[in-house]
Amino acid sequence: TARVRDFLLPNDTSGLTDLGKDLIIVPTRHAGRRLRESLALHFAERKTALFAPRVDIPTRFFRPDEQTPNMASQAEVLALWADVLMRADLSQFEGLFPARVPAQDFQWGVRTGRMIERVRDELADGGYRIGDVFRGFQETLEEIDRWRDLARLESTYFERLDELGKQDPIDSMIRRAEAPEIPPGIKRIVIAAVPDPTPLMIRALDRLKDSMPILILIHAPESMADHFDQWGRPVPEKWREARIDIPRAEADVLLAGSPASQSEKVIGLIAAEADRFGPADIAIGVPPDASVTSFLAAHLEDRRLPPFDPSGKPVREHPLYHLLDDYRALVIQGTYAALSAFLRHADVLDFLGKKHAVPPVSLLTELDTFQNQFLPATLGDIARHLGTGSPGFDNLREATLFIRELVDDFRKSDLIPALRSFLQTVYRVRTLRPGNAEDKAFTAVAEILDSVLREIEECLAALKIEKPQALELLMERVGSLRYYTDREGTLVDLEGWLELPWNDAPFLIATGMNEGLIPNSRMDDVFLPDSLHRALGLRHDGDRLAIDAFLMHGLIESRRAQGRTVFIAGKTSASGDPLKPSRLLFLCDDSELAERAKRLFSDPDEQRDNHPASISFLLDASPPPDLPPERLSFERLSVTAFKDYLACPFRFYLKHILGMEEMDDEKTELDAMDFGSLVHHALQRMAQNERMRSSEDEHEIARFLHSEADAWVRERFGEPASLPIQIQLDAARSRLAAAARVQARLAQEGWRILRSEMRVRGSLGGVTVSGRIDRIDRNLKTGQVRVLDYKTSDRAAWPEESHVRPASPNTPDYAMVTIGGKEKRWTDLQLPLYRILLPKEEWLRGSIEIGYFNLPKSIGDTGLTVWADFGSELLESARRCAEGIITDIRNRKFWPPADRIPFDDYEHLFPADVTECIDAKAFEAFMRREEKSP
Repeated sequence: TARVRDFLLPNDTSGLTDLGKDLIIVPTRHAGRRLRESLALHFAERKTALFAPRVDIPTRFFRPDEQTPNMASQAEVLALWADVLMRADLSQFEGLFPARVPAQDFQWGVRTGRMIERVRDELADGGYRIGDVFRGFQETLEEIDRWRDLARLESTYFERLDELGKQDPIDSMIRRAEAPEIPPGIKRIVIAAVPDPTPLMIRALDRLKDSMPILILIHAPESMADHFDQWGRPVPEKWREARIDIPRAEADVLLAGSPASQSEKVIGLIAAEADRFGPADIAIGVPPDASVTSFLAAHLEDRRLPPFDPSGKPVREHPLYHLLDDYRALVIQGTYAALSAFLRHADVLDFLGKKHAVPPVSLLTELDTFQNQFLPATLGDIARHLGTGSPGFDNLREATLFIRELVDDFRKSDLIPALRSFLQTVYRVRTLRPGNAEDKAFTAVAEILDSVLREIEECLAALKIEKPQALELLMERVGSLRYYTDREGTLVDLEGWLELPWNDAPFLIATGMNEGLIPNSRMDDVFLPDSLHRALGLRHDGDRLAIDAFLMHGLIESRRAQGRTVFIAGKTSASGDPLKPSRLLFLCDDSELAERAKRLFSDPDEQRDNHPASISFLLDASPPPDLPPERLSFERLSVTAFKDYLACPFRFYLKHILGMEEMDDEKTELDAMDFGSLVHHALQRMAQNERMRSSEDEHEIARFLHSEADAWVRERFGEPASLPIQIQLDAARSRLAAAARVQARLAQEGWRILRSEMRVRGSLGGVTVSGRIDRIDRNLKTGQVRVLDYKTSDRAAWPEESHVRPASPNTPDYAMVTIGGKEKRWTDLQLPLYRILLPKEEWLRGSIEIGYFNLPKSIGDTGLTVWADFGSELLESARRCAEGIITDIRNRKFWPPADRIPFDDYEHLFPADVTECIDAKAFEAFMRREEKSP
């Protein structure tokens, strides 16, 4: 930057310096910013004045302004391509479309049109249209049928443009290069260190050279003049054999395992050189695929070196884009999935909370519960269930009223007014804060969106596009753009390869030095392989190698005397694919080649995964301030909660104290609990029916059970139920038919159902323990009583296996039990606690058995499994175990957690061992406070 600045300035800048007649062409926008900043700082320090030159980049300079009358906007270009492609008879274009396309719709047309536009844009670098290539290079083209089809489609596209009276931007750029227009007042053009001017740019400059002076600045010594052509392009033959001397190559050519490891190498280098180089002295280069950028940004932020990425960020990664995309899905698709995504957007939650007094947590809890209960597929399903007055969904009902207004407004209004109204409504509750980085990014994206909305509005006026198609076009257009924010408050720039020569910092670290990235390669381009690039005179791999070798040479030589240049190659990509080191790193003396190759093709010193094995901060598991007090009073426990504590005290705490239970909001069929509820409902209805309780006719019982199961599904999900639910209903009917055979046999043996879904309650260890027994049977012949629990798991369950397991070293004393002379441990207390909690009433006197009524997937295993040897000793052991658990719970003994449990609902919360993820000291403080309290 300083070299270009000094060249432009006269020797004496004490007075007014006039560079206003100069047009300076630089390779990138960021290079232009650096040059303007350098000029401004130079004159500010001297307190003198400057008429600044116009600084531009090659593509901006030769590309026509979209404000030119009748110039087609990018939205119109894509819409026209979609129209051309949707109208085309693809059977007549088998060279381009040899296989059947998924759907010849608008979305496919837009995306295919964008692909063709990329080909046209690259050909325009050489001044070519697709038709030019097809007509002029038929002997060179390997896929002549494909190019014929492309040329025919391009011709149709031009015809449609003419019908609309529009100009094509790319065609206009080619024609403008033939007769380039220079801004008024320009007397001199300076091509400042642009190593890769396109043939189109050279054609335009060639037209201008007789009317004004054109200076070519090359960042190289005079002695290397023969290494460049007259336009400043490196000569491939010269640079292919060049030798690039990297000082201290052993220390400055490094190998790192992954992108994350490359980032850590950078941080280590910065720390090691902290005494020599401060933040202003550091330049960091990142590869074009941005693989290292995200890791570097995070690591630099952690070390208080906030980075600036001059390449900007994709609009499609911003929340405003996601809100629009969620809105599009909501009004076009009208599915539950679309509504769920829309309501979960942070800006929608913020709006509903502030404008409609809908608490976000309550809304999302109701949404998950509603989805799991009713499995709605569409907005119509949601409206139907909410319309029946289903209790417990007041917040969701309020939110869906707002959504209904949005959908109605979209259907009744023009698209652009509806979109603007929607955005204004949602963001009316948001206040932008001056200087806030998040709000600056929002403003930048909002301005881009406003511009594209105007494009779409003009497009709708010129073309007949339906609203759903226009929304698709909007998302495609906005999603292809990037937004930029200022670098205020940042200390280190993350720059691309072409931008690095413009950074004068003495300490440079270039990451991503891998083949295919630096230098880039086009060998696998479907339409424009490297061989065709060469034939057309476009930039090819040989040119890229020469350009990158020249840039690398310049980066090293400009720092050789008083700086340092480090190059880092990666061993693997972010996805774990192997990478090759850049061939640039092997442009060294033969004496160094073998050792360098050995080093760069070996394994790096440290291998590191792209994702750390543990989280970067500890979770505080202490109860939040708004936790309901009764959760910590421990006055009530359900029978089933004891199993959770025996499995893991900490997970018991998460579930029963904090109330953390996972719900799958994408559920499309009955889960295990729903399926059990369906079967339980039918069996309960049977137990409540006097005739069915005594019936010995399995067919009569089966018809009754099937009817009740059908009614449950019909009431819950409407008619007709979805195919997955119908399949599950058939499975339930099969199990119920098998249960009917068992029930008929039990009735024949004299068994009668006395109670079903019977609630029991009692006091243990000062705590009220409650449960609900599925059924209690009595044998009319023997007087024997059975306490039964229905089991609808895939396999038949046996009571003893479900309640006790072999003892482990960490088993508490109260959970130990001896059975058959073997030490075991309680893992569940459900059936024993049912036995303990039974009321002491006359109808329950006598022998009482406990067991399961199994309804497994294998209907041949349907039947009862009774705990035959369950006696008073086991009953008292279970009582002691329950009282021991209650004591531990009341003493807040929820730590340490179990190492591993089957079917862990919290597994995704802990990427490493639970003890490594939780702030144990804070949690232990919570437990100690309970022990000290009265």
